[in-house]
Amino acid sequence: KNILVQGIESSEKKTIFLKNIKNTIKIENFSITNARFESKPIELANKFDVFTVRALKITPEFVQNTLFYAKNKARLYTYNQFIIKELDNKLDINKSVINSVDKIVYNNPDKTKRTIFQINLHQPGL
Repeated sequence: KNILVQGIESSEKKTIFLKNIKNTIKIENFSITNARFESKPIELANKFDVFTVRALKITPEFVQNTLFYAKNKARLYTYNQFIIKELDNKLDINKSVINSVDKIVYNNPDKTKRTIFQINLHQPGL
C-alpha cells in the first residue's frame, strides 16, 4: 500500500529546506505545505488517517483542529504525556471525538524505555 506523507510547517525557511530535500532525493509521496496547523488549509481537509506532531502542545483545542484534517477513525501519536491529564480534565469537551487513548511502551536500543500515546479519534457524524 502506498503511504502518502504530508507535512505542515509554519516556517517558510524550513518549508523550502524540506522541499529541496524532497526534490534532491526524489521522494514522490511527500508533500509539504507552508502554513500553521491552526490555519486549516482547505486542500488538506479530511485527508489523513495518522498524525504525529512535533513541538506543539496538544490541548483539547488542538484535538478539535485535528478533526478538520482527519478521516474517520484517525490516530494521533505523540510522546507528550502531559496531554493525557489535560485531555482528561476536559474530556467532556472531547468525549465525542476521542474513542480511547492507548499507551505504547517500547525499548530503545540503549535499553531505555519510551512511551508513545495513541489517541484514537472519531469524526462525529461520520
